[in-house]
Amino acid sequence: MGFGLERLAVILLAFVVLVASGLFYVLAEQAPSLPVIHPQQTRQTVTEMLVVFFLYATALAGLFTIYSAPRTGRRTALLYVLVGATLLALSAILLHWLPSLKPYP
Repeated sequence: MGFGLERLAVILLAFVVLVASGLFYVLAEQAPSLPVIHPQQTRQTVTEMLVVFFLYATALAGLFTIYSAPRTGRRTALLYVLVGATLLALSAILLHWLPSLKPYP
């Protein structure tokens, strides 16, 4: 029972998504964890980082679902594509909407 290349790829992908969502910024700036959304556009809280991480992971899950659709049967392939596109569109809309919650530039 080895560690497995697939398991290593999932761990590496999760780390990359965590870094892309602002992990180093939150660690370097010692961001406040109390407010859910910081009022300034130039600051990010731990909660915002976790929300962005979840939305990035949802988008990747949607892309993977679309990618794996041809491996299924003909009837379920369309369902896989629709679910993947819905996840991808939902995360893109929410990621676009998230900065507008901050009142001050």
